[in-house]
Amino acid sequence: KQCLKAHDQFQEEGSLRWPDELPGNFLTYGWVLLINTFSRQFGLLTCALMSANFPPLGSAAQAAVFILNYGMLLVFQPYGQELLNIQETILIGCMACLTFGASFRELLLEHKNASDHPTTISYVGYIIDGVVVVILCIVFGTVVFNAVKILQGLAGKEGEHAALNRA
Repeated sequence: KQCLKAHDQFQEEGSLRWPDELPGNFLTYGWVLLINTFSRQFGLLTCALMSANFPPLGSAAQAAVFILNYGMLLVFQPYGQELLNIQETILIGCMACLTFGASFRELLLEHKNASDHPTTISYVGYIIDGVVVVILCIVFGTVVFNAVKILQGLAGKEGEHAALNRA
């Protein structure tokens, strides 16, 4: 009886079926390929290649690429799952902070009057180290959170609808 009831519910229009047209647009489905693979990687590689004479400038340009990617993630929210949008935005934001901090410290070290301000440079180094520790905690926390979500999904009870969909 329950199988027949679930079968009837499954057959109802719009009940448990996939929609005829998936939500989203070209940007939604092409984000990983267009933005993450081509645009961001090309930008990072170009920054690295064009800064051979003055590496802090390349690091600052890479920070700008990550900040631009961060802004695009905030504006477009390209993924269908909100959690995925949040996690990628947090991780790209962390990369932007790391590259910005590293370029700022290198610019301080390369300054012509750097020898006059060793304590300032030292304090900036400590702040950047603290930010790195916080970012590492965020990254590991994200990994643990995803592992817990996967385990919860595996441990979840399969209902009659899922059993009928497998059949």
